[in-house]
Amino acid sequence: MHINSEIVFYMLLGIIGGACVSLEGSLNALLGRHVGVLQATIAPFSVGLIVILIMVYVFTAEKMGSLSQWTQAPWYSYFGGVAAAVFVSIIIMIVPKVGIAAAFSAIIVGQLGMSLVVDALGLFSLSKIPIAWPRIAGLIFLIVGMRLFFMKPSA
Repeated sequence: MHINSEIVFYMLLGIIGGACVSLEGSLNALLGRHVGVLQATIAPFSVGLIVILIMVYVFTAEKMGSLSQWTQAPWYSYFGGVAAAVFVSIIIMIVPKVGIAAAFSAIIVGQLGMSLVVDALGLFSLSKIPIAWPRIAGLIFLIVGMRLFFMKPSA
């Protein structure tokens, strides 16, 4: 399998994104210990909204897009925000209990398990990518790895 520079670039972006998610989880959990889980969930969305609005206005010519563009999107496409709120709340709740590495090992298993289903069904107008044995094996390895992250080190 040949990996070109574009693929390497996207892999690195994904790694950077994953690192940011771990930092986000740690910082949100810290905030949650001070203000409460649901209250702490407000912060990343509020701060994130401000940062994204600034980025849209600085980096895009379209700015906010037209009302018709926003109304043409399927109604269920807006539920990504619900999924994000659930995700952030869960991270704030479980990171202090099990640690960031164990928490994210479970998150990764959930992400990739659901991703296999979404790909296989071609949900949300995505191309169908069948579930194949190498992908199932990868998920099984991730589940084993997750279990290892949840084991407490012996003193």
